[in-house]
Amino acid sequence: MLIKFYLRFSSKWGQQMLLVGSDPGLGNMNWHYAKTMQYLDENTWYIECNVETLAGEELVYQFALLEQGEILPSGQQFSCRLPGHEKEGMVLLDTWIAPRDFRNTLTKKMFPGILQPREVLSQQEPAKVTLEIIAPLLPAHINVCVLGELQDAIPWDVNHPLMMQHAGNGKYRAYIDKYHPGMQYKYALFDTKEAKLLRYEEGENRKLDLMLPGGMSLSAHDGFIRVPQYPWKGAGIVVPVFSLRTSNASGCGEFLDLIPLGDWAAACGFKLIQVLPVNDTGANLNWKDSYPYAAISVFALHPIYLDLHAVGLLPEDHPLQKDYTATKDRLNQMDSLDYEAVMSFKMQYLRAYFDINMASIVKEPAFLTWLEAQDWLHAYTAFCVLRDQVGDTKFDLWEFRTYREYIDNHGTAYTTGQLFYAFIQYQLHLQLELATKYLHGKGIILKGDIAIGVHPQSADVWTHPELFNRGFQAGAPPDLFAEKGQNWGFPTYNWDEMAKDGYHWWRRRLQLMSSYFDAYRVDHILGFFRIWQIPAKQVEGILGYFSPADAFKYEDFEAANIIFDRKRFCEPYINGKVLTGIFGNAAGQVKKAYLIEQYDGTFQLKPGLSDQRSVLDQFDEGNIPGSLLSGILQLLSNVLFIESVDENGFRYHPRFQLEDTLGFDELDIPTRYKLKQMHDDYYYQRSDATWRRSALLKLPALYHAADMLMCAEDLGMIPKSVTGVLNSLGILRLDIQRMPKNEGQVFANLSESDYLAVVAPGTHDVSVLRAWWKELTPTERARYSRDFLKLTGEVPAELEVNHLDTILQQHLQSPAMWCIFPIQDILAISSKWQFPDPSGERINIPSNAEHYWKYRVHVNLDSLIADKDFQATWQAKLKNVGRL
Repeated sequence: MLIKFYLRFSSKWGQQMLLVGSDPGLGNMNWHYAKTMQYLDENTWYIECNVETLAGEELVYQFALLEQGEILPSGQQFSCRLPGHEKEGMVLLDTWIAPRDFRNTLTKKMFPGILQPREVLSQQEPAKVTLEIIAPLLPAHINVCVLGELQDAIPWDVNHPLMMQHAGNGKYRAYIDKYHPGMQYKYALFDTKEAKLLRYEEGENRKLDLMLPGGMSLSAHDGFIRVPQYPWKGAGIVVPVFSLRTSNASGCGEFLDLIPLGDWAAACGFKLIQVLPVNDTGANLNWKDSYPYAAISVFALHPIYLDLHAVGLLPEDHPLQKDYTATKDRLNQMDSLDYEAVMSFKMQYLRAYFDINMASIVKEPAFLTWLEAQDWLHAYTAFCVLRDQVGDTKFDLWEFRTYREYIDNHGTAYTTGQLFYAFIQYQLHLQLELATKYLHGKGIILKGDIAIGVHPQSADVWTHPELFNRGFQAGAPPDLFAEKGQNWGFPTYNWDEMAKDGYHWWRRRLQLMSSYFDAYRVDHILGFFRIWQIPAKQVEGILGYFSPADAFKYEDFEAANIIFDRKRFCEPYINGKVLTGIFGNAAGQVKKAYLIEQYDGTFQLKPGLSDQRSVLDQFDEGNIPGSLLSGILQLLSNVLFIESVDENGFRYHPRFQLEDTLGFDELDIPTRYKLKQMHDDYYYQRSDATWRRSALLKLPALYHAADMLMCAEDLGMIPKSVTGVLNSLGILRLDIQRMPKNEGQVFANLSESDYLAVVAPGTHDVSVLRAWWKELTPTERARYSRDFLKLTGEVPAELEVNHLDTILQQHLQSPAMWCIFPIQDILAISSKWQFPDPSGERINIPSNAEHYWKYRVHVNLDSLIADKDFQATWQAKLKNVGRL
């Protein structure tokens, strides 16, 4: 079928417009295969294409601005149903919608579907002309209508306007059977209660000028209605699912506990519940799997979140059923999560239930239908079965080192062992789906969390090894919380390979996630600009560097008049002074056991100790005492530059804070000054354009992959380009007062937050507010008390309830769309529900790679639901600031 695309866009010199669509002829939504449009005039671009999409089916398409090598997709994707007869063809007249327009956010499914529900009306077959306009967040009794020369009887008749149908996501359509070039019209708002026209949109009349070839129909997308749009604001809570406490659970929060949480949140006036990642993390099969950001599958849910009795009961005489209540109560009474005990109990129960009921389970039509639709499930279940057989996830040592090898030998039929894990996933799906639907009925959206990485020995890496760089580990450079940096252990992504199919793995991940979630937090969104990658042979994050990055070449040292000494710059610098500084009186012992003296009086580590991973191996074998381990690791990190190699040769990355390396002061002053300049250029300026281009290649694909609100976690060492990219794409930023983004600030001023932002007093990686207050220096406490609490007397040593309430109130008064509080801080404004020791409410310590994620809320949700006064307090707070 022939489609003629026209785009209304006022362009300037050097700009081009691109087009992709859900049709093979339009690149299947992959910008690598986009069509280049033709410049028609200063306000119009044009292209015509033959598409394979069948008559009567829906075509989805999108435009993008190409400028200076960067692709910026429009803020909306368009769709139309093609005419019923292939020979007719169609003309599509669209309006460019800037991605930075905040109204795009208000068309996400959570607004018209949940927060301000509006019925989607049945759509008619395409007429001669279809008009579409976007009008977000209209009250239920206000509809969009259109007036003008297109009205059947009397043009511009305000008493009988043409009413439009809501087609979903705040988009309204009108179907018209008459058309002539030059036809003028205008949109307006109509009060269906009062049966009267409220107002016309602003601006000049709209006009359709196109000539329609015989038999062709026209679909015109006119962008946003031209009436004032008032920013919507809401408030929410964040809590890990595993932290919830109810009398029905088994020592751990479960998906169905989101139902009473939703009852309480709705009673308080909150509109959003945010959780941490809920994917399966079962790599170690012990407490280390409590870490929710290292999934073995980004598609599979974690079995720990199942309500066992909602799955089904075992026979009364079964030992597990007899002990069920006693075991459940014992686990539930624990102050914190006993991950291993809970998982052991649940997996034994599920195994017993499946074995008893397998014959009926595998014949259940609903289960079989769901099973067939999950394209990720066979690989995941095979991975789990092999893990159980071998006892670990080190698949490089398995008989079948990749999923491809496995199916080449076993085929794609499900084994009994695989069906067990498939059954668990099906039950998790049913329970999370039920909880999500319940929350929606309460007017509450569920916000998930997309982890930046996956476990290095995960089903995803086993299935798609080509998508990952297993020679590197993702992490973060040193900061105030981790002086050696962070090494998360995740393999980095092979973005070039992922781009070949338009980031299908990411898009599929988000599409599945949207089955349950309405919004999502992008963990460490900076990783989409550049990732801090650490060579696999190193351990500490301080030995990482950015990728991509405009690292230095040999010629750059020459240009700076620096004599490049590879041994001095790129190998550990060890001399007597360095050894004494690290080891003190043990320096002689270290020299004798682990070092080789060089001709110039410096030392080199012996063979077998050339990298940190080798040193740890030697330590594990008992060859290095624990008292010397950290010092030897420090020797290996005492370098000025980290060398890498690519297709263009060797590249050199300044080690983070190279001026703090031992022996730096032994360099001559001009060299120190120049190296420090190179360091600052590398970290803060040199690669910014590269990082911007890198993000713009990836983030738009994620943003448009699913109809969820995309929220960034943009904390840490933030490149200058980040704010501009997030703003240009309409992605919400995260503002944490104690982690200001503006240079020179100690505490962020939340009144300066953007509308497209989330403000929060903290995250799972930091202390709750009362504990944070104790961590501040006296000077910092005094400054905060003066500038934000407006106190003039003695600075309080403890954060009292009234002061905490003031802080939360200031968050609520910010311009940001969302204000999201950790549940610990919400409860802390009540002396009745405040936990005595705030240090016990911390969820994670980022500097500790072996941290046990086991925090549980100390209050049962049933008790919170019964406290109507506390709910009324929060209702009043939210109403007073327009967030109810």
